[in-house]
Amino acid sequence: AGLTGSAAVVLRLVAGALVVGFAILNVRTGGMVLVIGGLGLNLIATLINWGMPVSGSALVSAGIHAKASELEGVTLSGGREVADGAWLGFLGDVIPLPWGQVISVGDLLWLAGTSLVVASVMRRYEVRSRSGRGGPSYGASMSVLNRGPAPRRGPGLHPSRLPDRRSGRRSGRGAS
Repeated sequence: AGLTGSAAVVLRLVAGALVVGFAILNVRTGGMVLVIGGLGLNLIATLINWGMPVSGSALVSAGIHAKASELEGVTLSGGREVADGAWLGFLGDVIPLPWGQVISVGDLLWLAGTSLVVASVMRRYEVRSRSGRGGPSYGASMSVLNRGPAPRRGPGLHPSRLPDRRSGRRSGRGAS
């Protein structure tokens, strides 16, 4: 939306606090601790400096600005500000990426945590218990997996189980 100033900082802090609250409620999911840590680091840096500090040298290294002398009048949107000497500035956006982006240590943590959360959620297979609603219980649903292949019904398709066309008897080992 291109917000700048205090409105952008307040919006960034409120949104970050809501996401951290959601992550705390789901802390038992694998990787969520990293999400909490990364977002918490970003919130601390934003709150202490009243805006996420962005390194000017990182902006130049990422190719966003050509020269360091051009950075004096630059206004960033989204609750960010160019601040090389900020308190806890190392928690701000200080890591330049070659495709024209600058990210923070907190961003790396919550991105790694998010990938672990996705992997954890995708690997989990849970069968809901329906024992109270007249359906099979969890144990009965899972016991199907331990039974092995289903028993054959009828002749099947194996040649030893098919009848011999000439004699009408089954062919195979026991059909002599």
